[in-house]
Amino acid sequence: MIEGIQVLSQEPIMSDGDLGVIVCIIMFLISAVAAIILVCCDYDAATSTLVVVFGLIVAAISGTIVYNANAEPTGQYKYKVIIDDNVSMTEFHKHYELVGQDGEIFIIKDKAPASE
Repeated sequence: MIEGIQVLSQEPIMSDGDLGVIVCIIMFLISAVAAIILVCCDYDAATSTLVVVFGLIVAAISGTIVYNANAEPTGQYKYKVIIDDNVSMTEFHKHYELVGQDGEIFIIKDKAPASE
C-alpha cells in the first residue's frame, strides 16, 4: 500500500461461479418443459403456472447455492481506505482503481493480480 493510505478493511474479490447460472437456466428449462407436458396432458392452466412458479423458485435457490459454492478468491482485494492529501494521485492510479466512495472513505481495488 502506498504511504499515506490508511486501510480500514479489506475484502477478497471472488470469481464468478458461472456454474450457478447454468444450473439456474437448466432448472428453469426443466420446469418449463414440465409445464408444457402438463398442458398437453389436459391439465388446467393454474397447475401449469404453479409448476413454472415452483420451478423458478427452485431454480433461483439452487442457482444461488451453486453460484456461491463455486466462487473462488481471485487473489485481488477491495479495500476501504482513507487517503491523505499528500498521496500522489498519479502514483495512486498506477496501482489502484477507484470503485466507489462513501464520504471520506474510498473503496479501491488492485489493478494488477496479486501474482504479478
